[in-house]
Amino acid sequence: MVSQVSDLDASSAALISAIFATSTANFSEFPYSEPSTDKTIKYIDGQLGDESHVEDPLLTTHRLIRFYLVSSGETLYSASKILIDSPTIPLVALPSIARTSAEHCSRAKFLADPDLTYEQRICRAYNILLQGSKEYLSENPEFTEIIDRWGLFYRGRQKQLTPRRADQVPKYSRLVGLYFDESMYSKWSRPVHGNGVWTATSTLLEQQNSNLRQIDSVRATARSALWLLCTIEQVANLWSIDLTEIRSYQGSELPEWHEFRHAVEVLVEQLDVLHEEARRTTNLVDNQTPYQMEGM
Repeated sequence: MVSQVSDLDASSAALISAIFATSTANFSEFPYSEPSTDKTIKYIDGQLGDESHVEDPLLTTHRLIRFYLVSSGETLYSASKILIDSPTIPLVALPSIARTSAEHCSRAKFLADPDLTYEQRICRAYNILLQGSKEYLSENPEFTEIIDRWGLFYRGRQKQLTPRRADQVPKYSRLVGLYFDESMYSKWSRPVHGNGVWTATSTLLEQQNSNLRQIDSVRATARSALWLLCTIEQVANLWSIDLTEIRSYQGSELPEWHEFRHAVEVLVEQLDVLHEEARRTTNLVDNQTPYQMEGM
């Protein structure tokens, strides 16, 4: 484990961010808390819950936040292992993982906004499930029943849950743009979908011994680590967790929170500069070498 961050690299940034995410989600000294009210989550669910449909809507909402935080850390942990173990910098795996982490982070931030009322938070959870059902497209009755139950619960409690206009979830990809950077999300989508132009230009860049795509991959890992840290801060704010205590919970091998967050910001800025330098020196149009790589 890296306890000093002066020589932080992208693999360490991803690994430590993942550990902070898991530690925050599993912090043993806290119960879920709802800052919008003095009432307990158990009491609210007792008033709003419906045994026939959704018994514990607010607790379920907080559990969704926790899962999104854990899954975001899980993906970045994978990125750190790939960077450490791979003999070369992967061009497809890292931006694909970065996109996945960004998606999960955006859902967590959407649900964990400390300024929401608990009614708004429950409405957002329902809308996330409703939006997800449009993409899930499962014929398994167990999964469709979950959505049906939430729909019946929501319609039965709509007057109590929506004293003002309920938040609607935009397309899932729009949530990334809402909280982070939609242009980066679109850029990371190209390798995920095997975009033909991305693949062709990547081939030419490799042929010219350009390191632009490698920098892109490492940059994606570092940027997604920073986005995960932003998400951790919001969730910690929601649940009243002091992030400086996470280090003592995990042991002194973890770096100090504020020092580490600043180091990741610096790393992202450095990689942005390297990316711009590589981009300026890249010329895919006036290419003097044959359009074929050895062994391909």
